[in-house]
Amino acid sequence: MRELSKEKEIYISKFNDITETIRTVFKTDIWFVEIFGKRWSFIAGDIKSLPITDFDTIQITEKYGIVIKKDTDKKTKEEIITFINDLLK
Repeated sequence: MRELSKEKEIYISKFNDITETIRTVFKTDIWFVEIFGKRWSFIAGDIKSLPITDFDTIQITEKYGIVIKKDTDKKTKEEIITFINDLLK
């Protein structure tokens, strides 16, 4: 098994904290992914509830993005993106 860099471990921990906060504040789930070109790989959130269909992907940074349920309204998605960007500054 591959070892994670300390920096990546910190990001994953922070992303898991953010997913919990978003679940509480926005009453919806998100999942963080690491972007490798066209491949988006799950790294944080509750993997047991990760949707297999009916989801949107949103790139947050060059390297990271989120998966969010497609039925989440546009305004909530925009608020979540702003919230995440503010936390990652």
